[in-house]
Parts: sequence; C-alpha cells; structure tokens
Amino acid sequence: MAPEIQDDIVRLAERMLDASKAKKLAITWFGGEPLMATDVIEALSARLIRVAEERGCTYEAWIFTNGYLLSEDVVDLLLRCRINNVHIPLDGTETTNDATRRLIGGRLPPSSGSWITSPCSSPHLRRSSVPTRTWAMSVSWTSSSGLCLPAPKRRAPS
Repeated sequence: MAPEIQDDIVRLAERMLDASKAKKLAITWFGGEPLMATDVIEALSARLIRVAEERGCTYEAWIFTNGYLLSEDVVDLLLRCRINNVHIPLDGTETTNDATRRLIGGRLPPSSGSWITSPCSSPHLRRSSVPTRTWAMSVSWTSSSGLCLPAPKRRAPS
C-alpha cells in the first residue's frame, strides 16, 4: 500500500474520531490475504494506535486471514499491533476446503492440504502465552461444501 494511501487512512481515522467523539477505534484487516503485507499492518497499526491514544480512545483490531502465513513471528507481530481477534474461514470439509483454497498456481501447501495447515493445527496459535481475546473460525455451509443441512420443513398453510 502506497504511503500516501496510508496517510489518507490515518487522516480519515482522525477526522472520524474527532467528529464522532467515539471512545473506541476498531480496525479490521481483510481482503486478499492481509498477512502478505505485514509491513503495512505494522506501520499503520502503530499510527492508528497513536491516533486512538491521543484522543483517549481504546483500540481494537481484527484480522481475517486464511491462516497459512501464521508463524510464531507473525503471531508476535499481531500482538505488538494489538490485533487480538483473528478470524479464519474454512470452506467446508477437509476435501472441499482443499479444493477451494490453494496456493498460487493451484497447488496445495506442501505435504498436506490447506485444511491441515490451517490454524486449527498451528502450534503458534495453541501457545498458552498468546493473550488473544478471539480466535474465530467459520465454516461455509453450502451445497458444494459437503456440509449441507436438510431443507427446512414447510408448514402447511393455515
């Protein structure tokens, strides 16, 4: 992300907090794979935390990630950036998830599928010293996910 865009984001946060007199600045990192730009997350987080603190606001941050790039260093970075809420989607069963979540070029992660390398198996997320408030996972329930619920029963008209 260009520095000018980062500057615009910070100015927007300042204006919104000043106009609203809000007591909390909540940031959500999402789109594509945000962990591919940890330098931007680190730089912007520091600036946005400072904006919140200068206005007496609390700061809260979420990240939506596929989890593939989570490592001990990245988890440490998220904590430094006060990103205490991590959301990782899974696209159904292991077979369905691996069919839809591939690496560049369509290949699966080495020696396993994307389901296996998801954070549910990550030792970095299971560390008891990680003081995150939320590790959320969602599973898509669609006809192609292999996790279909039966259709609701229709009531007879009364």
